[in-house]
Amino acid sequence: MSHQDPKNQIGPKQMKELKKRALQRGIMITFISVSLLSLWLFIAYQFGWLTGAVTRTAAAWIGQLTPAISAWLMHHIGQGEGSFYGFRRPTLKWMFRGWILGIGLPSAAFGVTGIFGWGSFASSWSDVMENIREQGFVSLPSDVSVLLLYVLFSLFVVPLLLTFFALGEEIGWRGYLLSQLLVFGRRKALLLSGLFWSVWHIPLVMVGQVYPGHPAAGSLLIVPFITGVGVILGHLRMSSRSIWIPSLAHGTFNAQMAGPAAVLVSAFSPVSGGFMGVAGILVIWSIALWLLWKR
Repeated sequence: MSHQDPKNQIGPKQMKELKKRALQRGIMITFISVSLLSLWLFIAYQFGWLTGAVTRTAAAWIGQLTPAISAWLMHHIGQGEGSFYGFRRPTLKWMFRGWILGIGLPSAAFGVTGIFGWGSFASSWSDVMENIREQGFVSLPSDVSVLLLYVLFSLFVVPLLLTFFALGEEIGWRGYLLSQLLVFGRRKALLLSGLFWSVWHIPLVMVGQVYPGHPAAGSLLIVPFITGVGVILGHLRMSSRSIWIPSLAHGTFNAQMAGPAAVLVSAFSPVSGGFMGVAGILVIWSIALWLLWKR
């Protein structure tokens, strides 16, 4: 992905046309992605795959492929030129940064949840095990070795697994769309790509995959949350020049929804607490604003 400012190379008329085309592509890929995701969720609903926590999560993971499919369609109908996917081999330095960020931000959000009174800190071993069972692991025995395995899997194994599902989203939003929107400049491109990405999540809110039980509030909160996350992941994409780094951070974010911090702090409501609630939005935007205005 080039960091050269296209505004320094062409005239105002051409720039206006480029911006118009970029916005059209943003609207098109969002429309196609939302349509494909909604179709898939409808099929999943018809087969009863949205009724259980495990099958609903699996359906959402498969739905993550829709932005990549949309990007492929856009590219092959001539809506965007050049090699944009960014399948460059990532460096260990950037892999470590993406992984640490993916653990640190959700952990900070759960910390804010407890400090602000939007959730409760686990005060006993039974609280920890109860929180683990609330994540869907209902049959786990109350044993220290079980907790250790849980932590190791959520920090090292699950992030790698979810990275490949997250890649489907990253190809569409950070691989294809962000590169198209750079005609607006770095800051606006990061914000716009995150905003388009947030719209794609609304069907997931409607089926209760995120903000379960709060479709109206969730549809409002998803916009600032995902836009802010999009700024951070877009920065990782541009700085590392590899789509794998935001994919790793994204997969690690998703893994930490049920990670160590989530079993140490139990949010009272997904609207106020947790990574995607108000607590998470505060944490995300404290980083996103710094990235937007840093040189």
